[in-house]
Amino acid sequence: MTNLYDTDFHAWAFQQAGLLRAGKLAEADLSHLIEEIESNRLRVA
Repeated sequence: MTNLYDTDFHAWAFQQAGLLRAGKLAEADLSHLIEEIESNRLRVA
Protein backbone atom coordinates (compact mmCIF):
# COMPACT_ATOMS: atom_id res chain seq x y z
CA MET A 1 0.00 0.00 0.00
CA THR A 2 1.31 3.44 -0.91
CA ASN A 3 1.60 5.85 1.99
CA LEU A 4 0.54 9.48 1.58
CA TYR A 5 4.05 10.30 2.82
CA ASP A 6 5.44 8.83 -0.40
CA THR A 7 2.99 10.52 -2.76
CA ASP A 8 2.13 13.94 -1.26
CA PHE A 9 4.41 15.09 1.56
CA HIS A 10 2.51 18.36 2.11
CA ALA A 11 -0.84 16.59 2.54
CA TRP A 12 0.80 13.98 4.76
CA ALA A 13 2.27 16.68 7.02
CA PHE A 14 -1.11 18.39 7.47
CA GLN A 15 -2.78 15.03 8.11
CA GLN A 16 -0.21 14.16 10.75
CA ALA A 17 -0.57 17.55 12.43
CA GLY A 18 -4.32 17.01 12.68
CA LEU A 19 -3.86 13.57 14.18
CA LEU A 20 -1.38 14.87 16.74
CA ARG A 21 -3.66 17.79 17.67
CA ALA A 22 -6.52 15.36 18.19
CA GLY A 23 -4.34 13.13 20.37
CA LYS A 24 -4.67 10.22 17.93
CA LEU A 25 -1.11 8.96 18.30
CA ALA A 26 -2.08 5.40 17.42
CA GLU A 27 -3.21 6.62 13.98
CA ALA A 28 -0.18 8.83 13.33
CA ASP A 29 2.70 7.78 11.10
CA LEU A 30 5.18 7.89 13.96
CA SER A 31 8.10 6.28 12.16
CA HIS A 32 8.05 8.91 9.40
CA LEU A 33 7.38 11.74 11.87
CA ILE A 34 10.43 10.73 13.89
CA GLU A 35 12.49 10.41 10.72
CA GLU A 36 11.47 13.90 9.60
CA ILE A 37 12.17 15.49 12.97
CA GLU A 38 15.56 13.81 13.21
CA SER A 39 16.49 14.85 9.69
CA ASN A 40 15.37 18.43 10.46
CA ARG A 41 13.08 18.59 7.43
CA LEU A 42 10.11 19.75 9.48
CA ARG A 43 10.83 23.32 10.54
CA VAL A 44 9.03 25.19 13.27
CA ALA A 45 8.69 28.90 12.65
